[in-house]
Amino acid sequence: SSPEQYKERYPLTWPLAAPFGRHSWAFLPLIVAGRTMGAWMASFAYPVAFTPDERSVLTTVARMLAQALTRAGAAETQRELTDGLQRSMLPTLGPEIPGMKVAARYVPTGGGLQVGGDWYDMIPLPTGRIALVIGDVQGHDVRAAGLMGQLRIALRAYASEGHRPDAVLSRASRFLHGMTDGATQPGAPAYDALADLRFATCLYVEADPATGTLDIARAGHPDPAIRMADGTVMARPTAGGLPLGIDPDADYPTTRITLEPGETMLICTDGLIETGGHDLESGWQRLRTILE
Repeated sequence: SSPEQYKERYPLTWPLAAPFGRHSWAFLPLIVAGRTMGAWMASFAYPVAFTPDERSVLTTVARMLAQALTRAGAAETQRELTDGLQRSMLPTLGPEIPGMKVAARYVPTGGGLQVGGDWYDMIPLPTGRIALVIGDVQGHDVRAAGLMGQLRIALRAYASEGHRPDAVLSRASRFLHGMTDGATQPGAPAYDALADLRFATCLYVEADPATGTLDIARAGHPDPAIRMADGTVMARPTAGGLPLGIDPDADYPTTRITLEPGETMLICTDGLIETGGHDLESGWQRLRTILE
């Protein structure tokens, strides 16, 4: 409670404390669940008697500080783990493609687990064309991330076999339905069915860089947007079917469009459109303004 007491009890460390001109010091352990994780020093520019009430306040503050530091450390560890997990599931775009430029971004929106069902992919096809895929498995949790990883691998396998866009999505829908339909079998508890039934939206584009031809199949996903050479941006309506995993026999019609030189196609998940409190309509208007 005074410089004299400090100097008398700890003569070796007094020369380190003296230059700061403090008059009282409190040293408290930071303890969480019986484990000491560190220590907290509080120094005062005026004399403090450390009455029982003052000691109680300092002890309470030390306990709160220890819990806050533990939560902060756990949150940082969780963020690094989930962000690393998500990014490990996303591909690199690979080498440049003559006649076509491709760029991709993945930006976690923050809040809760930064891991979920959004993914994109670029797949070289046996025909020499390129498949561009973007999709979103329902949910933002580890379950969604796991399904996303498996669905992405399945889509890549179906595409690499040389199937057309409609056949790729049909097979992927049956694959996802088979993975998530176990809880809906006869005798399964109703709450399990509600918890485990998942679907996914997806947009699959087979691109021919030489001609600019795009064959597009869509499963409940937002339509692409086209930025024309003069800067005008418009949503490009395409035929579509149900989200993947809902109906194993769903059909996915194909729409063919052609990108002219200097035109750009944007495909994205609804998270980009609806971020910042926007709905689908106002979100598209915001994106159109930015692209233009």
